[in-house]
Amino acid sequence: MITGIEHAFIHDSKVVIEQNINGFEVGCAVLGNSDPMIGVIDEIELQGHFFDFSEKYSLIHSKIHLPARINEDTAMKVKESALTIYKTLGCRGFARVDMFLTADGRIVFNEVNTIPGFTSNSRYPNMLQAGGMTYANILNQLIELAIDEN
Repeated sequence: MITGIEHAFIHDSKVVIEQNINGFEVGCAVLGNSDPMIGVIDEIELQGHFFDFSEKYSLIHSKIHLPARINEDTAMKVKESALTIYKTLGCRGFARVDMFLTADGRIVFNEVNTIPGFTSNSRYPNMLQAGGMTYANILNQLIELAIDEN
């Protein structure tokens, strides 16, 4: 690990070190302000080591499962965690909350994507569409949320 850190300092004066989480990543599309809703949870299945920029858009060695391959109890806990994180951080409008699920059942917060991808192939709208919304409904809801803010 020290060699990797030394190598990173060759390229920048700041280095971020993150704990490795043995598990898999799930994502929650959250839409709303005071009473947000959550779409269907998705899961990233990695075949390689990293879900990097290239893999994110090519999915050559990975697969997105929608819905995630988790039981209902775990899904409810993931959604509750996503909602708590979204509200605690003061998110409004929309975001994607990503977490890891470990083999021993822990939910570990990863990140909030405050401007998630929004193309027809992106995870965020696909999660909401899997929950019954159309792409047009999602856009209309976002416009209404923005208007309500003013």
